[in-house]
Amino acid sequence: MHLGLSLPNVWYRARTRWSEGGTMHSTIGVTLPGTPALITGSNGQVAWGFTNSYGDWADLVVLETDSTGRYRTPDGWERLERIEEVIEVAGRGSEILVVEQSRWGPVWSTDTGGRPLALRWTAHDTEAVNLTLLDLEMESTVEGAVAIAGTLGMPQQNLVCADSKGSIAWTIAGRIPRREGWDGRLPVSWADGRHGWRGYLEADEQPDIIEPVEGRLWTANNRVAANDDLALIGQGGYALGARARQIRDGLRALDRPVETDMLALQLDDRAVFLEEWRELALKTLASNRDGNASRIEFERLVSQDWDGHASIGSAGLRLVRGFRSEERRVGQEGRARGSPYH
Repeated sequence: MHLGLSLPNVWYRARTRWSEGGTMHSTIGVTLPGTPALITGSNGQVAWGFTNSYGDWADLVVLETDSTGRYRTPDGWERLERIEEVIEVAGRGSEILVVEQSRWGPVWSTDTGGRPLALRWTAHDTEAVNLTLLDLEMESTVEGAVAIAGTLGMPQQNLVCADSKGSIAWTIAGRIPRREGWDGRLPVSWADGRHGWRGYLEADEQPDIIEPVEGRLWTANNRVAANDDLALIGQGGYALGARARQIRDGLRALDRPVETDMLALQLDDRAVFLEEWRELALKTLASNRDGNASRIEFERLVSQDWDGHASIGSAGLRLVRGFRSEERRVGQEGRARGSPYH
């Protein structure tokens, strides 16, 4: 879980031991400051970890308003609740932030026609927060861990777990909204009751993989589902699948891995995905040698200061990453200018 380094740090390693009913329990893993649960780790029977799911856990609701500012609901017209948040500012007077609240959530923005859009987000519900994660510390099987995952009040994450009997599993940890009437990809009005959220999926309705035939599971913020499962999870801006593919290939190369094999896989910093971009950068530079000193140095570093790894001393890697980012930015801007929606 590659969150940025900071002071104080995000993760703190912890081991706990306690007795309950005459039975000794022990966990080891990492915690988040301010939370009582072990976020990820092992109790000796089940080990679990998370990656960002990048599912679609929020929707924008088009509010149909009248001339008086009321908005239409399946139960008739209602008025927005006006909430004033006082923001104290050092060195000068406070500021007032006005929030307009609908039954579906706060007014977030407006669409191109000027209609208000309310934000419906899982984090605004009471189901978003609970301490059920503590139950994982007492679980002994992946089947039990998967069942618990669907009840967790936490940001929705990929959960991958394994148990001491050799079983492995994947599912989404956290609640998944039950959308009705549309797929959630575009804002719609919920005024007539045909569209909306109808609570949350039950734990046994959430997508999962238990004991895959291949015997391997991996997640790296990439898209992990297709078809009906993808429709439930949605599209929340998945990361590129290159890192997941590299992890997959590394796992497939291992027959009966031991702990050091898995650590080596975790520390794999080979820049496999950037090899193609390096070749493109060198080809581009070779086709336009105009004597520019910066370009000459760029080409030298990319061709000579490259070891194929994301190593701290490789200036070539940084340049290739920058080249790719710039190419993508220019390409996106070009497509936007040619789009009727720009």
